[in-house]
Amino acid sequence: MSPEPTRSPQLFLIFGGPGAGKGTQASLLSQSLGVPHISSGELLREHQRRDTQNVMSSGELLPDDLVTRVVFARLEQPDAAQGAILDGYPRTVAQARALDAWLEQRGGTMRAAFYLDVPPDELVARIVGRRESSHRGDDDAAVAERRVEIFNREMPPILEHYAAHGQLYRINGAQPVDQIQQQITHVPGLPAVPDR
Repeated sequence: MSPEPTRSPQLFLIFGGPGAGKGTQASLLSQSLGVPHISSGELLREHQRRDTQNVMSSGELLPDDLVTRVVFARLEQPDAAQGAILDGYPRTVAQARALDAWLEQRGGTMRAAFYLDVPPDELVARIVGRRESSHRGDDDAAVAERRVEIFNREMPPILEHYAAHGQLYRINGAQPVDQIQQQITHVPGLPAVPDR
């Protein structure tokens, strides 16, 4: 049996409030770089269907250890050996530190953390507007406002964490999708995106 290949994952983070377009931009970057898009929200909704209490539908955050365990299990899958685009993780400084330690143990690198900055009132409007197509219980107005409030309270320390490491790139998330994508793919030090 041959030894397992050496892992040195290269991670990219996409942050933004609920409805900021994280999933869209993470998918586009994933396609460009050929690494998986890992949405903590999707992983946790799947986990919730199996055995997590219904905390998510109220807009509250789940415990750090649960979220970290679920995300790290996904990062250990073979398709993420070279790296991934993380959408919505980490959400707390404890999660960010756990991710830093996970990367260090594997000789990996945090390549960039992108923050899609969208005004709170626009986030709520986007969330409520997508409810018809998403059919998600957490996409109604009251829960949307709560999710945005929690995000605005919890996010600044995370952004400071990555800014202190020189890894944070703030992007106006109210721009059209293609303009945001162009800004992300033209960050200095980002691997070249293949021509199509």
